[in-house]
Amino acid sequence: MVAADYALSDEPAAALRAWHLDNGASPDQLAAAGVFRAPTEAMDLFLDSLDAEFGSLDGYLEGIGVDPAGARAGLADALLAEFG
Repeated sequence: MVAADYALSDEPAAALRAWHLDNGASPDQLAAAGVFRAPTEAMDLFLDSLDAEFGSLDGYLEGIGVDPAGARAGLADALLAEFG
């Protein structure tokens, strides 16, 4: 589900790729940099690597000194905050 959601960013990014191509970037430059792409496979690879090395996202967060529950609470607060 995370990878599929991530991949939803790929289509809107096509406009950014097109703009850069129209303004002097070459297809090879964009491909080499991997910019403006969000393929499902990239997120799958990332999540698989995270699980293999740390066991879970929580394991990664704990490994870098971040409290997973606190991080989730902060993210929820930020996503639900009203901007105005």
